[in-house]
Amino acid sequence: MVTALAVKEEYLIFEEDFDSTFDLSVWKHDITLGGNGNREFEVYVNSRNNSYVKDGKLHLRATLTDEAYGRESIENGVMDLWGTSPYSSCSSPQFAGCRKEANGHDILPPVQSARIQTMESFSFKYGRVEVRTKLPRGDWLWPGIWMMAKDNRYGPWPSSGELDIMESRGNGPDYTDDKGNPIGNNRFSACFHFGPAWNKDGYPVAVNDTQALPDHRSYGDEFHTFGFYWDEDDMYAYVDSPENVVTRVAEYGKKSFWDIGLESGAWNASDSFNNFQEGPINAPFDQEMYLIMNVAVGGTSIAKGFLDSGYFPDDQGDKPWHTNDSYPAANFYHQKDKWFPSWTTNEDGTNTATGRASDFSAMQVDSVKVWGIRGLTTFTNSKNAVHRYDGNSTWHMER
Repeated sequence: MVTALAVKEEYLIFEEDFDSTFDLSVWKHDITLGGNGNREFEVYVNSRNNSYVKDGKLHLRATLTDEAYGRESIENGVMDLWGTSPYSSCSSPQFAGCRKEANGHDILPPVQSARIQTMESFSFKYGRVEVRTKLPRGDWLWPGIWMMAKDNRYGPWPSSGELDIMESRGNGPDYTDDKGNPIGNNRFSACFHFGPAWNKDGYPVAVNDTQALPDHRSYGDEFHTFGFYWDEDDMYAYVDSPENVVTRVAEYGKKSFWDIGLESGAWNASDSFNNFQEGPINAPFDQEMYLIMNVAVGGTSIAKGFLDSGYFPDDQGDKPWHTNDSYPAANFYHQKDKWFPSWTTNEDGTNTATGRASDFSAMQVDSVKVWGIRGLTTFTNSKNAVHRYDGNSTWHMER
């Protein structure tokens, strides 16, 4: 006798197709120069030069800061992000993210870019998210699609979890690590962050994987769907089809993330506190998460189990800075003649007439969709109403 498996019914709860407008009531810009903890080289701003809709696609694009303010300002000026309204004011002071003075060597961020998120407008627990996007083409660009916990129930990062649906590099398919493995825009990774402290992150040894395209193809050549599924019993990332799984937590729902980290050696019980002990077995991934999309640039972060010299390994691809440089952003900026032409290339291989970054150096997003699961999903919209589906074609609002 064959027993049929129950199929979990899904319902669309969020959709953004960018057909005509960029809805700033849904997507809020992060405004900060703190480097996101990775000591990246960009400042995130709310500017239609860096985030805009064109031909029905949202573009998130990195541009040179000196195009707006000049080289002298980058090397000797002051960047103050304490704006005059919520849409122009610094969103995070972490890592000195709101104000900086340059001194000739320690320069201002040489690149402006965009990071947008739905923390105040939409979050959900359990369901499926798919983002159809074409990745950027340009050396040292670092695009990402990810989710963070809205309420940080288990504490600050990474205690409350992070779900990375996609991150990649803008360098071309010839960009490899020191073993010859492709790590350019023909490869992307998906992973999950969790742990008791910032220096005890379980992702490198527990749940991190990548997928590369064959035949010198790139994720910047055409649109692909980057997806993530998540319920009480399963959690996985995929590309183009749910059958094409990139990363899955094999022990999800069977073993706690505290035990996964212990057994993998990410931390030990003698010097760590179990932040997840009051939650269910899938804590910290038992809470509503919000969406984030961004294009970062460069950086010098080093993490346990990660590349020894950060997300962009030293001495590969004619990298214009080293992780241990005293002034890595300055070294990156002063060698822009090596890397910036890759940002100005059009789809046909020509360069932009203006000499500035092209649309094809942007991450182009065609759509973002989220489906809920009958009887399981909760989500919060911008009206601060929590919704739960009762299985009878009715969404209930709880306040």
